[in-house]
Amino acid sequence: MIAAVAAANPHTIVVLQTGGPVTMPWLDAVPAVVEAWYSGNGGAAAIARILFGEVNPSGRLPITFPMAESQLPHPDHHRSAPRWTHHPDHWNADRL
Repeated sequence: MIAAVAAANPHTIVVLQTGGPVTMPWLDAVPAVVEAWYSGNGGAAAIARILFGEVNPSGRLPITFPMAESQLPHPDHHRSAPRWTHHPDHWNADRL
């Protein structure tokens, strides 16, 4: 849906209300993205003030967002349990 809106209006600004990173395959099609996190009851008014230029958001992300899904960490279910191996002088926990 974001890609379709951005194609219809090249001035589209995307506001994300998420709890963490999301994939953004449409990123090159929009001029700006605002991460609002979960902004609470006053969030709509605060976001509107930012979008209309009344205030400078001036915040910085405390995390990085991946450019592609392949950059996301993924659980490896086959390697989740350690395998204990014995060496002559110690034990090692290796991943299978």
